[in-house]
Amino acid sequence: YILLIFFTLQSCGYTPLYSGLNKNNLKINIIEISGNDSMNEIVSLQLKRFSNNSSDNNKDLRVNTNYEKNILSKNKQGEATVFLIKTTVNFEVINSDKNENYSYKKNTTIDNISDKLELSNYENTIKENFLSSKVQELILKLSQIQ
Repeated sequence: YILLIFFTLQSCGYTPLYSGLNKNNLKINIIEISGNDSMNEIVSLQLKRFSNNSSDNNKDLRVNTNYEKNILSKNKQGEATVFLIKTTVNFEVINSDKNENYSYKKNTTIDNISDKLELSNYENTIKENFLSSKVQELILKLSQIQ
């Protein structure tokens, strides 16, 4: 059964959607970055990973990130039990003729964890996953615009 699927996908010309992301022909310049410091660091690293410094196809970006953690519910002792995490990233692609804006938002509900280090690590994982997927989406869009 597995061999049948393998041979079917090999002969139909199937290629993964993100397979060409690392082979892009974009040089990404971050002109301005503002907002949450930890999110900004993640975005910078992700964009550098996809940037090809030898490319003539320059894309200038302004990046703004935002991270909010709000309490949704508390227990009888007044301790937070459920949080709402709001993550936002805005990319402004600066062109000579017009600027293009790409804005992404995600709300995540998480339960409180008694181990604060584990809670902090979980929040960082949420940030990293969100930003990684949105940077990939941006790179895909920019690659198609060329």
